Amino acid sequence: PSIDNGSWSLEGNQVYGEYELTTSNNLDNFSISMRVRIANESERHDSIVSSSKSSGKIGSWQIGMTGSTAIKFSSQQLNGSISSDDLLLSKNSWHHIVLTKSNSNEIKIYTNNSLSETLQLNDWSIEWLRVGTNRNTANFWEGNIDDIRIYDYVLSTENINTLYQIFK
Repeated sequence: PSIDNGSWSLEGNQVYGEYELTTSNNLDNFSISMRVRIANESERHDSIVSSSKSSGKIGSWQIGMTGSTAIKFSSQQLNGSISSDDLLLSKNSWHHIVLTKSNSNEIKIYTNNSLSETLQLNDWSIEWLRVGTNRNTANFWEGNIDDIRIYDYVLSTENINTLYQIFK
């Protein structure tokens, strides 16, 4: 990877970051905020962030590309997988993405300061936080990732707006 004006520039070439989480991290309620820029070369399945080292892990999840300009949240559940709608984003522009998870397993996804999707999950797991790859380490992000923040609480809409305004 390279540094492009302070952001992590990834070229889809098997470079990613990961952090192992433990129960002491207390992520029953949590939020992750990040800014991303989709490169022209981005393709279906390129992944921004994921939660496990295996796509078969019940409760594992990821946010990744579903087409040339759409992203999607998906999670492996006991009774199959659940996914958000495609969330359209333009290439070569910065976008602010926030995922919040409450202790009732309600997932909210915000794109560019707007609530884009609310999902209710039965199963949830976050053993690893992987940035720039999917759960299988098979699809890698092409573009930039910047200002990744993890919170041990659910961000309010006011918190999300404040973060969005910082880099607008």
